[in-house]
Amino acid sequence: MKVCIGGIQATRGQAASSREPDPSPSISGCGAPIPAGRLEVHEVLLRGETAKGIRGPVGEGREVIRVSMKERIKGWLVEEEILVEEVQDAGSRFRFLVMFPKDHYMELVQPLTGTDLVLVLSPTSVSPEHRQIMEKARPEQRAEFIWALRFVMNTFPIDFEMEHPENILAKFTITDLIYEDGLSKDRLMASIRKVWKANLQVIWILQKEYGVAGPGEKEPGTEGISYM
Repeated sequence: MKVCIGGIQATRGQAASSREPDPSPSISGCGAPIPAGRLEVHEVLLRGETAKGIRGPVGEGREVIRVSMKERIKGWLVEEEILVEEVQDAGSRFRFLVMFPKDHYMELVQPLTGTDLVLVLSPTSVSPEHRQIMEKARPEQRAEFIWALRFVMNTFPIDFEMEHPENILAKFTITDLIYEDGLSKDRLMASIRKVWKANLQVIWILQKEYGVAGPGEKEPGTEGISYM
């Protein structure tokens, strides 16, 4: 019996004496024959989709070949020319340093405990100059500023953390998360842009309230918060 499906021809012979089916099928690609007892199936890799191959003799375990999240993400970062370097980090499965936009750095990390996700991180340390101005502000004003940041950041679909001893902002980290089943180049770049926009929002608020005063401007920290 011969069957040719999708360019694959399978022949199952019969033994002449017993008329029992030959247990070893002969498979060919409607061209050059493939050794009896082997089956190969491949899916096309199409712009970031997972590539899979199934190999192995019929009846044996199948070997699955996949393009890893790491390689897919790295390829997209290279295409967009935003990859700075791959950082060696024993605390993660992979860590990429990227620059987006110009002069702004963020990280893409897969933690050891999350094999099916990637984190887009933007950690930012507040400059000593800004912290010195915050120290001069009234305690109630500093507390109001931290609460205002919380409310503003909560309007973005991101996660955020702040370090603010005595309500003096020292560091903040903005994070987005992508699971593997939702990973695409479009989703990755949208996440990077979203994290950058949220980070920029904090920087603008911080500069407006506690930035260094220019000529003719009032000294930062002398007025209440007005951007809410």
